[in-house]
Amino acid sequence: DGSPVNNISVSSNETVTCTFTNTQRGKIIVFKQTNPDGSQQSFNFSASYDLDGFSLIDGQSNDSGFLSPGTYSVSETVPPGWDLTSETCSDQSDPSSIALAAGETVTCTFVNTQRGTIIVEKQTLPDGDQTLFTFTGDVSGAIGDEGKIEMEVSPGTYDFTETVLLGWNLTDITCDNENSFGNLETETATFNINAGETVT
Repeated sequence: DGSPVNNISVSSNETVTCTFTNTQRGKIIVFKQTNPDGSQQSFNFSASYDLDGFSLIDGQSNDSGFLSPGTYSVSETVPPGWDLTSETCSDQSDPSSIALAAGETVTCTFVNTQRGTIIVEKQTLPDGDQTLFTFTGDVSGAIGDEGKIEMEVSPGTYDFTETVLLGWNLTDITCDNENSFGNLETETATFNINAGETVT
């Protein structure tokens, strides 16, 4: 009858029905995964429902607490040496626009992959020769004896080729892991880099 519920005016022979509607709140869970597993690297997150933000390491999660239905966002600050390789939510929402329904719990998983490092090192016989040898391929550069070319890369396969100089023979290519290898015939080294791995 339009009466406020705290002051219901009932007229003679009138029946007044008062309806109470409750909406269940939901939650957003942010879960952190790293490749390789078990990293102690801390990742910082910003969320529209948490002004202070929060940090997670591999295997940890953050519970938003109860939230009213609506649209929320969460984002990660990617630290140096890492790539954000996946960000998915259990209800198919984009993390930048999570549509939280009544009574829903949405889990958003952020996966980061640690970059690896390639080191190309030059050795000469006789030792100490500073003639510059040129490398081309996925990384280029010129180095002499004991010199190094170092590159941070995403996991994958990379090739480097040395230009053998007149008066020199390429006598050996060695890699310090069994998945990478050198080919003297083509003067090329092939690097197979896993997450967080350094290969020389």
